Amino acid sequence: MSRILSIIGVVVTGVYLVALVILFKSRIAEIHAMPPNNIGDFLAGIFGPLAIFWLILGFFQQGIELRQNTHALDLQADELRNSVEQQKQLVEVSRKQVEAELEVIRFERERQKKSARPIFVFHGVGAMFSGPEGTYSSRIKNIGNTATEIEFSYDPPIKQSSLTKVFSWSRGEEQGLEWKYKTPVAESRTVLIISYVDSSGIPGTRLFQFIPVKDEGGPNTMVEVKPWPS
Repeated sequence: MSRILSIIGVVVTGVYLVALVILFKSRIAEIHAMPPNNIGDFLAGIFGPLAIFWLILGFFQQGIELRQNTHALDLQADELRNSVEQQKQLVEVSRKQVEAELEVIRFERERQKKSARPIFVFHGVGAMFSGPEGTYSSRIKNIGNTATEIEFSYDPPIKQSSLTKVFSWSRGEEQGLEWKYKTPVAESRTVLIISYVDSSGIPGTRLFQFIPVKDEGGPNTMVEVKPWPS
């Protein structure tokens, strides 16, 4: 469009100048005889319309350039919005990737924690009665990892326990446990608390319930061991 305006301006200017030459060709002598200030006024008068014409063309040219600049700015704004949207998508992908990596790390840490802990399993409970008093026994096997500084405590306290402290308890190792209640036999539920330090150096506890069970075949009271719900 600007090229068309330039061509129009050149053509109109050429036609205008040709028309001036034709119009004032026969009056050249009069123009030469005019005082300099009159010549200036004359030139200003004949070239004024041409100047106004070019001013109008410039105005249109500026309008065209302004529209082009506005269009360019709109394109830049669209590109910026697209870039921002792409950046948002990249950030979201990166965030999800980081979350997935953190989840893997958390899972691996939890797996390592679990693999470092001991797992104590009771193998049945026996009982030996002497008069009114009963002595209960069981074997405990560690099927988890090695533990150290193992301590046994009871809630409520009992009369006697063959295990109170064990310095180290390896995987696959069994320990025999015998205990007596303050009453002749088990009368209420007792909780065994086994505290330890696992193979990674983290303290932990395992709880077991000693539940009295009446012997259907006789007057004695047996004990059933169940892990405390985790």
